[in-house]
Amino acid sequence: MSLTRTGIEYLDFLWQIATGCTNWRNPDICGGGGSEFSCWAKGLIEGRLKRFYPQGFEPTFYSERINDPVSRRNPSVVGVGFMGDLFCGSFPVEQVQEILGVVRETSRHTYVFLTKSPWELMSYNPWPSNAWVGASVTNAKQYAVAIACLALVQARVKFLSFEPLLEAMPIAPPYMLDDIHWIIEGAATKPSRLPEKVWVTQLIQAANRADVPVFIKGNMRSIYPPLLRDKLRQEMPR
Repeated sequence: MSLTRTGIEYLDFLWQIATGCTNWRNPDICGGGGSEFSCWAKGLIEGRLKRFYPQGFEPTFYSERINDPVSRRNPSVVGVGFMGDLFCGSFPVEQVQEILGVVRETSRHTYVFLTKSPWELMSYNPWPSNAWVGASVTNAKQYAVAIACLALVQARVKFLSFEPLLEAMPIAPPYMLDDIHWIIEGAATKPSRLPEKVWVTQLIQAANRADVPVFIKGNMRSIYPPLLRDKLRQEMPR
């Protein structure tokens, strides 16, 4: 299996070297769970993509896919293990280090790592220069934890993904964006749940003050005036 094309707007491909996660069992980690937030990856793996994932959403490492990025010659932005969470505590350090070895070997690509367990990220310092390292947050509690953890991560690009954005974020000190290089904002899609526009605006204003690029996902178009929907702010890290 080679790298797969993806509809995620800021990526070119997905590298499904590892799938599955155990974080969904912990409401404090996974955005409240249940009626507040349902993991999209778990829904896909246990739903229409079930035939491709015989282990379901149990954490699974596919060693036969380790060299998938090597054969991709054109420089690409690659999401690593987006159908799960590589840092949920179920994948051995040795497997993550094996992945990072390929990342270093294929410096022509940019690799995006995203987790709901940001306290695990500093274990891999320093990160390869072609790795973007981020935390997925949905509420204020997760945001505070992510900011504190990412401050200890040694990576060229550190980012926050507010998708789905479920409440206002504490953007006053000490929870500023000064050590963050990129933010993503998005809505819940299944079921659809748009964030309050004031929450989105507050984050954008905080990013502007810190000179942080902002990427607004397409699923947020309906909260903007019609004339702006085709001109969403979709900036990439510098």
